[in-house]
Amino acid sequence: MLPELLAQIAADERIDSVCPDGAYDTRGCLDTIAERQAMAVIPPRKDARHWKKSSAGSAHRNEAIRACKRLGRSI
Repeated sequence: MLPELLAQIAADERIDSVCPDGAYDTRGCLDTIAERQAMAVIPPRKDARHWKKSSAGSAHRNEAIRACKRLGRSI
């Protein structure tokens, strides 16, 4: 659903960040957000594992997982 919602915003319109809930913690959503050069603020799931396949959204997600382990999920 998120890719369709972002497609409604003109391509030349700047998007700074996208802040959905953890249900949007998917490769498709994160890649779509990264393609629009926006920051994804999506909490990884509790049992989240690093994505091995490199994609635009996977690097951000992997960093979010590392931050949760380092700082705790409540932050």
